[in-house]
Amino acid sequence: MDQFFTLYLKLFFMMTPFFVMSVFLTMSKNLNKIEKKNVVFKSSVAVIITGLIFLLFGKYIFSMFGITLEAFKIGAGTVLFLSALDMIRGNDGDDVASNNTKRGSDFAIVPLAIPSTIGPGMMGY
Repeated sequence: MDQFFTLYLKLFFMMTPFFVMSVFLTMSKNLNKIEKKNVVFKSSVAVIITGLIFLLFGKYIFSMFGITLEAFKIGAGTVLFLSALDMIRGNDGDDVASNNTKRGSDFAIVPLAIPSTIGPGMMGY
């Protein structure tokens, strides 16, 4: 039971639920309730599939492309840093939210599921 609790806490904080929630709230500002549910469903499915793929085949995928884990962490960290800078700059998300409404709310997979939820922290674990 102690190992389960420890593993659950590690996975909970590695999946960055508070950052994912802030990204979701910012990007879904102009969506209605049904569209928000669709985004959550798509993102959840993408997280499950991506997590299983990297759990089972991650080592082989990285070696096939010649990517080291450290290089991946730097690249994905840069993407997250740039996303954070956009949020800090005071962009209210009106452009992003209206753009997502026009394009069918396609932010569910990128950046919400990948790299925000399943990112370098999860893959490095």
